[in-house]
Amino acid sequence: MSEPATAALSGVSRATVYGYLELDKQGELIPKPHLGQARGLDPEGCRKLVRQVEENADLTLEEHAKKFSEHGISFKKSSIGNYVLDKTAPDLGLKAAPSWAERAPS
Repeated sequence: MSEPATAALSGVSRATVYGYLELDKQGELIPKPHLGQARGLDPEGCRKLVRQVEENADLTLEEHAKKFSEHGISFKKSSIGNYVLDKTAPDLGLKAAPSWAERAPS
């Protein structure tokens, strides 16, 4: 693939592609170091989360996040939902938090 086609496909300028090629020739094209710490639960933390959700299935994701933070583990409600629904137990049936429309007075 040509450099201009690579630039167009990647959404960068041709100068960027040429710069990367030059760095690669010099052996200096290396990925930037990942800053920050990988998040996630170890197997024991995962079991605790699943147990908490099973024992408190009527709580919202936000309430689960608050309850889990009492054990020193901080997660946003979206992270709790993603973790539980995607990685641990998709059949637990978490209750979604009421939307702003549902909370508004009639």
